[in-house]
Amino acid sequence: MVQYRDIFLKQQKKQDQKLDKREPLRIVITDAQGNQSGSGSIWANEGERRIWYMVEGAIQPGQALCRRISDPSIGLGARLGYANHGSSTKEVLEDDLFIAQTGDPTGWSSTSPRDLEPGGIKNLWIYTKVITPLATYPAPSGLYVNVIQGDYPYAGTRKTFAGQVNIALTQNPNVGQHYYAGLYLDSANTLQVVYGASVVVASTPTEPAWPAGAFRLSVVRVNNTQTSIDFADDVIDRRMTWSDELSGIGTEDIIRIRTFN
Repeated sequence: MVQYRDIFLKQQKKQDQKLDKREPLRIVITDAQGNQSGSGSIWANEGERRIWYMVEGAIQPGQALCRRISDPSIGLGARLGYANHGSSTKEVLEDDLFIAQTGDPTGWSSTSPRDLEPGGIKNLWIYTKVITPLATYPAPSGLYVNVIQGDYPYAGTRKTFAGQVNIALTQNPNVGQHYYAGLYLDSANTLQVVYGASVVVASTPTEPAWPAGAFRLSVVRVNNTQTSIDFADDVIDRRMTWSDELSGIGTEDIIRIRTFN
């Protein structure tokens, strides 16, 4: 028996397919003046989740709904389109990896498992810092850092460091320069600090001269005008995950590569 509802739905599907397909536009989220950076507000109406945006080549910013990106920010690249087929309401569909702002990956809209994998947009920013044992992090204020407790191999045995807080970085760089302060554990399981050479801020600081037997933990960048430590920019991991300084250099293989002529 013919079902008229089935015929109706089939015809409706055909009609839907005849609608013009509108490809998403690449946009940049801006403020009301069309600025793509700065501290201006992106919201045309925050209660309605409506933001300002600019299409490439446009003179004036437009407005669109932004309900799919949880924390949109000025300068973020996105894709603009229509949430539903046949809709006339423009909406931000997703952030755009091609033109998205890369200066501060911590401001991306959301995190997926793919983002955290090698090559992901957040991988390099959190890579070793999610490993907490023996990690270095800033004290609440001043040029002080803390080190979390943890176990580590040393001279063929496992040692336990109890952790330490408010470690002062006391050496002052020269004017207009910065250095790396190296944190390490010595053979007595005591936390020590060694300072690298002071160099101009336009160049990368040199690695400290690590003493023999040092179990390296981190280097912390300090410049001559600094009053506090920034975790993302100043703390660089040096933990020796697979290395035991005194167990014999060159005898522990992580990977071997064989080559042929």
